[in-house]
Amino acid sequence: MLYKGISLSKFFLMRLFAALLSVIFIAGCASKFHHQPEVFERRQHAMIREILSAQRQITDFNESGTITIAQDGKRSSGKCDVRLKPDGSFRAQVYSPFGTTALRIDADSLDVRLRAGKDEYSFALDESSPRELPFGLGYYFTFRQLIQILAGNMPKEAALLDTRPDSLVFDKSYAAALWNRDALILESRISRKSEILESVTFNYNIEGDTFTLRFARFKNGIPGEITIRSDSKNYILLRYDR
Repeated sequence: MLYKGISLSKFFLMRLFAALLSVIFIAGCASKFHHQPEVFERRQHAMIREILSAQRQITDFNESGTITIAQDGKRSSGKCDVRLKPDGSFRAQVYSPFGTTALRIDADSLDVRLRAGKDEYSFALDESSPRELPFGLGYYFTFRQLIQILAGNMPKEAALLDTRPDSLVFDKSYAAALWNRDALILESRISRKSEILESVTFNYNIEGDTFTLRFARFKNGIPGEITIRSDSKNYILLRYDR
């Protein structure tokens, strides 16, 4: 017996094959969390809780890595060491390609001392860095806040992460949870391929002055990459080795 030129047995096998492909495709889609917002929220929340838990313990920090500072398009890079002790004292050193100290920051419970080349500056811990200095992009934060950020601690607005997001966004490569406030959009992004946390980004808009603070390359809840950026010509990018 024929069905439009195709034997009944062949037609049956073709339909069975198509049905199997359909089942495999649907099962594969169902296994991906980005098609299930409620599953995404649960996984995202578990990852965020890991970060918040780890951050409560970052009072003793000792890391090395590379840092890039760009000011008005002029970019310089070097090796760096960052040390935060449990007593609150802090030291960060940036080295030139020749191994000399190009920039050094020391802080105790009250003051900050910054040395850039032969120039030395002193500030109160709750002052902000002047824009013209090498860490001038940090003027969005006080030195106290900047020290905590360099040691992998997120600003206080991170408490929003422990609440239900205002919206979810699904793209080809990532899924993101968003929290919207008057002067801040906070984004937590998870890779659709690896299903791990990619980044947490604080997008600030303070009286029309926009800038971002981004934490990425998380391991055991601690970020290995930190970026403060106002635009493509002005930013600080810090990457730790471990």
